[in-house]
Amino acid sequence: EFSISRVGDISWGHAVSKDLIAWEHIADSPALKPDTEYDCQGIFTGCMAPVGSDDIITIFYTSVSHTPINYTLPYVRGCETLSIATSTDRGLTRVKSKKNPIVAGPPLEPTAWRDPFVDSWPQMDSLLDRKTDDYVYGVIAGGHSQSTPTCFLYSYKRNDPTAWEYLGSLANIGHNYRPSRWSGDFGVSWEVCNFFSLQDTQFMVVNAEGCALENRYLKESLPARPVRQALWMAFDLVLSNQGEPKMAPSFSGILDHGCYYAAMSFFDPVGCHYGDGCLRMTPPVINVHFKVGRVVLLCLGNYEAKTFTVSTLGISPIKNLTKLHQNSLYRRIPDMCFATLSSTRHQLDITSRSFEIQVDIQITELTEEVGLSICHNKGDINYDYTQEAIISFSPESERLTVDRLKSTTVNNINTSPDSGAHTLFYTRDPKDGVVKLETLKLRIFCDNSVLEIFANDRFALISRIYPDTSSVKVSLIATPKQNAVSKFDNIVAKFTTIQIWENLLNKPGDQ
Repeated sequence: EFSISRVGDISWGHAVSKDLIAWEHIADSPALKPDTEYDCQGIFTGCMAPVGSDDIITIFYTSVSHTPINYTLPYVRGCETLSIATSTDRGLTRVKSKKNPIVAGPPLEPTAWRDPFVDSWPQMDSLLDRKTDDYVYGVIAGGHSQSTPTCFLYSYKRNDPTAWEYLGSLANIGHNYRPSRWSGDFGVSWEVCNFFSLQDTQFMVVNAEGCALENRYLKESLPARPVRQALWMAFDLVLSNQGEPKMAPSFSGILDHGCYYAAMSFFDPVGCHYGDGCLRMTPPVINVHFKVGRVVLLCLGNYEAKTFTVSTLGISPIKNLTKLHQNSLYRRIPDMCFATLSSTRHQLDITSRSFEIQVDIQITELTEEVGLSICHNKGDINYDYTQEAIISFSPESERLTVDRLKSTTVNNINTSPDSGAHTLFYTRDPKDGVVKLETLKLRIFCDNSVLEIFANDRFALISRIYPDTSSVKVSLIATPKQNAVSKFDNIVAKFTTIQIWENLLNKPGDQ
């Protein structure tokens, strides 16, 4: 990423949207700004409370009076407090409460204590034997300095949002909790935690700092990148021996394997859960649609051959992104087979850096890697490109990677790869018993420097690239295994359902 961003007076802006695609700024001046003693160093992340019958909008936020704040530094008591503001004109103006700060700080020695999130929580009502909808529950992200990342649980009665009651810390998983290679590392301190329920399963989105990333997939490339990730955890709600609500982890995963961070989720009344967050070193907000999906896998090899139904949190682009297709240049490309004796690349007819590509890739036993080279220059007859970003999937290592090593000619940009574990499952047809490997389904968005990859509705990786203006070419890639090259022209991989939308909608005034 570029290292040109500098933190100034952290304030809130105000923009509105009817579809999460086109945004309108309401005013140039901040909606909330640091202008009191208790928030003089910044208005950090917050949230909006459920709107009651009086149509008053209530906003909670972290008011900061001392910086720097970091989980690696000694915590300064009173540096982070909880404050409230209200609006009676549908959010056009906001008034800070005279009771601020309504909570003076954490109940113990934390690594952090910020980013409030509140919502109704029927499952918590049931656990605590409370009447449904009498209480609103809030979580504030942070950690216990010597033991575990966590979120601190509070509640308040719906008719008095200034009276928060501390109920305990929800998580006790220890530092750098990582139950599997797919789950991600949950770090030593959390930011921006938010909960929701899907199909009676409880989920918590957390943004973890102090993660122990897999160094074998990172390369030396200055400037250094923050060691943090956006993750999710499914859990059961239980009571401890002391009667405190606790999270009992069930399964978990990485929300995004790239630079997407500070993820916050919300429920749309049409029946979908959405998430938005920010890209490090960049102002845009990327919207991601969350949903629970179920997949069936077949365990073969040394195990008894039988099927299992497993659950995971689905991650896919919001449906409204199809609005970007309006007036775009659409092309459907014929299916493309790569064989052992054919070229390993095929260039597509793309001449811009604003596009969406959808493609299905059928893997074979001869596949070493498949993917796309994007934003590359013309190269030579041997496909030797001096500039390119390579999106590749390795069936053997079960990893999807964005190799950014040759993605830019600009100095002082971190070009280490973005990578994440992604497994394709074997499925058995219940009618005829035929077993086959799942198809790799990719959906790729490029908007100048922003690159988004979604795979099989359960994998997301958002990255940054900074190519030269002339580097606008895109090619399909399929590399055979070394022992696969022979006189027989066998299929290495097959690219099907290739669709391209070029020059995505960007109307004047849209943000």
